Amino acid sequence: MGGVLVIWLFLFAGAVELSLGISHEIHLLLLQLGSSGHHVPGLSCLSWRLGVEAHNIIEWSTVPQACESYVGHCMLCHQYRKDSRAVVYEALTYAQSLKLAVDGKDIWVFDVDETSPSNLPYYAKHGFRVEAYNSTQFNNWVYEGKAPALPESLKLYKKLLSLGIKAVFITGRPEAQRNVTAANLRNVGYHTWEKLILK
Repeated sequence: MGGVLVIWLFLFAGAVELSLGISHEIHLLLLQLGSSGHHVPGLSCLSWRLGVEAHNIIEWSTVPQACESYVGHCMLCHQYRKDSRAVVYEALTYAQSLKLAVDGKDIWVFDVDETSPSNLPYYAKHGFRVEAYNSTQFNNWVYEGKAPALPESLKLYKKLLSLGIKAVFITGRPEAQRNVTAANLRNVGYHTWEKLILK
């Protein structure tokens, strides 16, 4: 009986796919980029994003022009917050499972850009990485010191402190940006840390 049900479900699903015009050709799901991440016409933005997130597309410098609104929507939608919440849940579960020595030597390392504060306002203004990276413009943004906190990361930070874990921040920003980075972190709720390590 179970085998008949499985065959029936398989046939039903196939009939639904055909009636909706859904193609089941697997090659349509393949990434459509060259070996260095260069755009290929007909690119699926979802496939491009999956390839980047899985690190199968490397050394890319810009988001394909056709994907600007797709990437913008992903970054500004509720799903991004839900994804952050899921990652923080796993991180907290892990942290709470640790047998802490309570000797003041337990630390948690946070990255600065895109992990603790977000540069989303900068990227939104510059096409969500459709524009080529411009270090001068980005540094000007950093010196404004207005990067908002990622809400879920801030919750993680506060919970870790309550567990007795100290925070360490690490960033690829240069030493010349130490003061503005520290001020920005404090202004958005990251009030204390053991170290702030810059390049």
